Amino acid sequence: MKEVINLEHFKMASAGHASYSRQDHLSGQNFKFRMNNRRAIIDSILNNCINQHNIVLTGDINLDTLTDNPNSMTTTYLNLMASHGLRQGVYHATRIKTCLDHFMVKTHSYCESFVFDNLTDHSPILLGIQLAGLETKNNNHNKTKVDYEGIHRMLCNEKWTDLYATKDPNMAAQILTSKLEDIIKYNTQIILLPKRKMPLKPWITVGVVKSIRRRDKLHKQNKTHQGNEDLKQKFINYRNTLNKLIKSLKRNYYRQLLHKNRGNIKETWNTIKQICNMKKQNQPSSELLKLSNNNSADSLNTANKFFTNIGSDLAKITLNKLNTTESSLSILTSK
Repeated sequence: MKEVINLEHFKMASAGHASYSRQDHLSGQNFKFRMNNRRAIIDSILNNCINQHNIVLTGDINLDTLTDNPNSMTTTYLNLMASHGLRQGVYHATRIKTCLDHFMVKTHSYCESFVFDNLTDHSPILLGIQLAGLETKNNNHNKTKVDYEGIHRMLCNEKWTDLYATKDPNMAAQILTSKLEDIIKYNTQIILLPKRKMPLKPWITVGVVKSIRRRDKLHKQNKTHQGNEDLKQKFINYRNTLNKLIKSLKRNYYRQLLHKNRGNIKETWNTIKQICNMKKQNQPSSELLKLSNNNSADSLNTANKFFTNIGSDLAKITLNKLNTTESSLSILTSK
């Protein structure tokens, strides 16, 4: 689903196939050994993805997640998934009355799965993940609107005649993919947002934009009807409340941004620079490299003094530029 999923944001883990032969079925000890081995492999794979925020593990695991047996290996498998923060993505039967084909998902985004019945012995499964919460650079003031109910309705009404007619699995996969893309494209609409609905800052919502217009309207009325104390007090109260709301939204936005970029030093510093309104400035190093009064010792002392005081100097410049104090700035950047 090209309109929904961007694989750059996800770590894909292949779980393989945990099937067993008739001989394995007769030997429960052998089957248990193989499943324990599979569990160790999956655990190792997920441990390598421990720093990933988004993980999808999928495959024909051959363990029925619809069973109610608390002593089964399915419970052990689901506990393993839960220990790594993965939750079940498919809750419907994929083979007869069992769910053997799995999507195990770790993400904070909204996700939804589909099961296509009566296509093969194992019903194909499809996972859709809404990644609107992830930051994307979009210079066009457009909004993409997807009619998910329309997609569901068209999928239910589709006869899949051409898909049933082909015996080539590659051709069948191409037909299925093409059909899904056409249905998504048909139910996707790109809306051009007017300027009055385009927030200037990422923490400004459409509701805040309306409140700002309301504030400006009250300010204009106050200027027109000078001497009206009721109107003046109404404007002051509305303005102060709106200012508190905007500051709160800005503080929460940067708090979430710092939390999202924890462990990423580069992005953390970029966020701090945004908070402090610091623009990148390249200062020439020629002043530090040239000799002071033809004396190498004085030149070294000048360079050492620059680097030992650079932290405190930058802090003073930043506080003066923002016209704030260190304690106020720490509250803004605190988690």
